[in-house]
Amino acid sequence: REDDPREIDLTEPLRFLEVPGANLGSDLFLIPADGRSFWNLTLLGDRGGRVQSPHFSYEGDKLFWAERVSSGGGAFGKWVLRVSNLELKRGIPRLKGVDTYRPGEQRMFYDSHGFTTDDRGLIFSGNLLPDQPEAGMDIYRLDTGSGALKRLTDTWDQLDRFALAAPNAHSVPWTPSRGIGAGTVQIERRQASAVRPADLWLMNAERLSVQHLTHFNDVHS
Repeated sequence: REDDPREIDLTEPLRFLEVPGANLGSDLFLIPADGRSFWNLTLLGDRGGRVQSPHFSYEGDKLFWAERVSSGGGAFGKWVLRVSNLELKRGIPRLKGVDTYRPGEQRMFYDSHGFTTDDRGLIFSGNLLPDQPEAGMDIYRLDTGSGALKRLTDTWDQLDRFALAAPNAHSVPWTPSRGIGAGTVQIERRQASAVRPADLWLMNAERLSVQHLTHFNDVHS
């Protein structure tokens, strides 16, 4: 039934094509600064796949993104993290040598946030622990060479996302729902989204200190 979100088939890509940030049937494209042309880098849309949050490496020769690979399990299906070299051949950019990462125990949902400043690590969020909900995702750093995984936040009941390595390599800003209150993953008609208010926080790279930067959700601020 169209008026009942519980009856919506979340695996049907046509229902999501016009919903930015929540759509199925999406691909990676590269557009030059002048906006006069574009190139298609992936071919997932016809299979109902989805990509999100692409990031260049600091050197500019790699791309990092999150990709939905199946509809089974969890609110958003199963996802992986992808890293690929970006090369030019006869003036046309293309991906070459795609590496796939599925860190953690649950291997369910990931969101890519960027490279570490030396381009040897990845910063991402995910619900990596058994039975951890999508609305309780934590921030992690993954060393792509050794496979070492470091958990930067530890908040089962808070949504931690959008972390970036600062250029000085000493700080990591991110947006947690810390101290704000209610919110949950909601399956809504025409889209599935993790809905939680958040503010901007800053941690150092080793998670030894944190600082609350914005207070957009505090009525007394």
